[in-house]
Amino acid sequence: MSQRAPGAVDDDDDVATALGRRLIDRGVLTPAGFERARRSPHHGLSFGAVLTSLGLASEQDVAADLSRVLGLDLVAAASFPTAPVLAGRTSKRFLRRERLLPLAEKDDGVVVAMADPLNREAMRAIEVMTGKPVTACVAIPGEIDAAIERLYGGDEGGDARPPGAGPAGRDAERLRDR
Repeated sequence: MSQRAPGAVDDDDDVATALGRRLIDRGVLTPAGFERARRSPHHGLSFGAVLTSLGLASEQDVAADLSRVLGLDLVAAASFPTAPVLAGRTSKRFLRRERLLPLAEKDDGVVVAMADPLNREAMRAIEVMTGKPVTACVAIPGEIDAAIERLYGGDEGGDARPPGAGPAGRDAERLRDR
């Protein structure tokens, strides 16, 4: 799975606390705003998404501090691929829903940019789909969305099956479009 820097935070609650503290320390978020976000119903959103949805922090600030808290690289849109990666093996619908952009596929693994690198289910789906370990990076959600539209266009790819026959292929398909 994703490789994190030594000492990086990994638990969702710890990440929310560490992210909130970092944003407060930088003057981006007030303690009252932090508490408001903690008490707000998350409806399946990450803490960073809650902060941005409530207008308490920008996507840029959240992504930058999330990358530091998790010990992951922050990838700029200028570093995104110019052609789709994993084309025909994943759907645009999956990528949009998970806010995940494949950056590179190599012999030893797949590198993805994610708005929420704690989304282990999405990472696992990519691992099952490719049969390779996944390394996550953080990226600004809006930039991921724009890149998905640019790279994957109108192709929803909902019926594309990952390569491979048998149960692993069916599992990857179910995970991909869950």
